[in-house]
This record gives sequence, structure tokens and C-alpha cells, in this order.
Amino acid sequence: MPTEIIRKITYGNRSAKGELALARSLTVTQTRKLQQRPLLSYLLTAVHSHRRHLPAPSQLPFAFAGMRTISTGCARQRRRELSSNN
Repeated sequence: MPTEIIRKITYGNRSAKGELALARSLTVTQTRKLQQRPLLSYLLTAVHSHRRHLPAPSQLPFAFAGMRTISTGCARQRRRELSSNN
């Protein structure tokens, strides 16, 4: 369902927090749909993480998920190591 229709049906948002929550929900829904990955399992993991004060799970495909936590300096060093091995 297009975003504009959802906003019209729900009469928009009454606060900045509501707007942010809707935007994030729509983003997660569309991303999971485009990646052909299950939405419910992601939402369950996200709620589980939130309740335990852990970072939100990554939306990146599995091959790139580990790259998200590498700092810029470490990533540069790792690239140098990989290029020197080739």
C-alpha cells in the first residue's frame, strides 16, 4: 500500500514521534519486502533487542551485516591487509 494512502487512512501523525515511528515502520516493511525476507522475525528480534537495551538488528543482507560494526580505521586497515595478500 502506498505511503500516501496509509497516511490518509490514519489521518497523518499528531506528533513528531508518531511521524518518525510511521516512517521507520514503512521503511522496515518495504526493505524487507524488497529483500524478500520475513518481516515478523525482524520485528520480533528488534523488540527483543530494544527490551534488552541492545542495538537494533541490521537490515543489511547477511554478507554485509558484519561490516556495519567495523570502525572506519579498522576497515581501512582490513582492506590494506586483504589487498597485500592478493
